[in-house]
Amino acid sequence: MKRYASILQSIHDLGKHSPLVDALVMIGSYAREKVPADEFSDLDLILFVKDPNAFLFSDHWLEGLGPYTISFVENTVGGLRERRMLFEGCLDVDFIFIPPDFPIREEFAGILKRGYRILLDKTGIGNTLEKLAKHLPVNDLPSREELINSTNDFWYHAVWTAKKILRGELWTAKNCMDCYMKNILLRFIELYTVVCTDESRDTWHNGRMIEKWADPVVLQKIPGIFSEYDREQMIEALFHMMELFRFLSIPIAEKLSYLFPHKAEEFALQWITQAFQE
Repeated sequence: MKRYASILQSIHDLGKHSPLVDALVMIGSYAREKVPADEFSDLDLILFVKDPNAFLFSDHWLEGLGPYTISFVENTVGGLRERRMLFEGCLDVDFIFIPPDFPIREEFAGILKRGYRILLDKTGIGNTLEKLAKHLPVNDLPSREELINSTNDFWYHAVWTAKKILRGELWTAKNCMDCYMKNILLRFIELYTVVCTDESRDTWHNGRMIEKWADPVVLQKIPGIFSEYDREQMIEALFHMMELFRFLSIPIAEKLSYLFPHKAEEFALQWITQAFQE
């Protein structure tokens, strides 16, 4: 925390004196006890403000925080936007701005439950956050239709990727494997963890801490689903991805008592196997 002391003091002073700022809340590794901050951790701050655009697209409020080298805006949880900053000394700070009329819903419960610290509160938002942090989130399990759609989506893109490899479009194939398909695969790793191993397990988000929460058997299979930019390695990784997806998806469907779409899986496996044997 000492590394960020100056920035924290400056943003606190800004919030205290600015009529645009209603509250300042710290989340992330510096606010939690489990998996606490280390030397590589960034600082995550939520600012409840009357006009987010005044902070997202203006630099006037940054003048007192210190020199910075990189700044950009991106989408974040709940459809909000955040400004990510890299200050001198490689100090990484993420500012999430929430307007007064934004509904603080259950999607924030998981974040708050891991730990938060109220640094400034002019409007009593702390009461809302305290209640939300105690909220017991319902496991976000897919319906039968959603599971079938995601399963078919994976197998369709497995075939699509195989075609791109056969055509020699390795960039396009690898992009699909490492982005689109792995996003589906990650969702099934999360589902497998909750449905088939431990429903109370915290699966974090975007694969964060996957080494700590995923099933050991799944972790053993993950290295094989990555490849270098090489045709033969990509083919091998594609088959490893399909094998891992089958390992995950079939027991998930069984546990949820959903009828599994074996037709899509069987066709894709047969077509891809035959295509690479010719």
